[in-house]
Amino acid sequence: MLKFYQLYNNTFSETKDLEENCFINLHNPSSEETDFVSDLIDIPNSIIIRMLDPEERSRIDVRDNYILGVINMAFSVKDNLMDVAPIGIIICKNYFVCISTKAIDPIGLFDKIDNKSSLLGNKINLFISLFYVVSRSYVSYTRTIIKKFEVLEERLIESNNNIDMLEALKLQKTLTFFSMALYSNDLVINRIINLQNKKQDNLLDFANINDELLDDAYTENKQAIEMVDTYSKIIIDLMNTIASIVANNQNNFLKLLTNITILLTIPMILAGLWGMNVKIPFEGESSGFWIVIGLSLGLMVLSLYYLWKKNLLK
Repeated sequence: MLKFYQLYNNTFSETKDLEENCFINLHNPSSEETDFVSDLIDIPNSIIIRMLDPEERSRIDVRDNYILGVINMAFSVKDNLMDVAPIGIIICKNYFVCISTKAIDPIGLFDKIDNKSSLLGNKINLFISLFYVVSRSYVSYTRTIIKKFEVLEERLIESNNNIDMLEALKLQKTLTFFSMALYSNDLVINRIINLQNKKQDNLLDFANINDELLDDAYTENKQAIEMVDTYSKIIIDLMNTIASIVANNQNNFLKLLTNITILLTIPMILAGLWGMNVKIPFEGESSGFWIVIGLSLGLMVLSLYYLWKKNLLK
């Protein structure tokens, strides 16, 4: 899908005509659409194809007549789960191209940017603003995961339900993907800072970067990294604790069964002895049965007292 947008009254609106500073949205494009954009902005078609790779890593590259950028963004999928996918950005003189394969709405992202009109003079600032919005989305999604985890935590402590444990593992897996993506994005923002500090003629766009905007993007990404790392460790610690509780409960149950077996073995032994086909005490006496029962109960009580004294019943 290929669409063109132009900024009117600080809002991106779809247009049929290509104009200066036009925003091009390339989503799951056909080969004809990639060829068209390749010819339009005068870059090799292979670069666009490579940026459609769902496993593409975050980076920013400066070429002679264009700048390539890739950042990983979090987005919602079915069943209230989250995933991560790359967004490719190509910045050239007259166009700002956004390339994506997943169900990501780049226009929705840009609508969250304040004062977009002032950013079009330097498209690197627009890219940094997009980076800032993406970093904020990680913070928002992480808070959603935290709320889900807090509900699961209460249920897991009470019941140790397998379904809840699998749900917690899914949250942990999501945070792991978030962590990988955020550290990859961190390389991008640090690369921009390094390029800003270089005094070269071909890096004039980087020299005119809005310092406050860059600092906000850097800080927001660091905050997202810290949140994801912290709650990843909390979930891992909880899962380890739950595993220890399950193992401890299993050991206690097995110990209970062992104690019951020990107590039931005593009357079985006495019944076996008095059931042999030889002469035995109390044979032929009506009170013999009750004597054996009493002896069995007495030995069971003594055994129970011994187990209690040795703290083997806890």
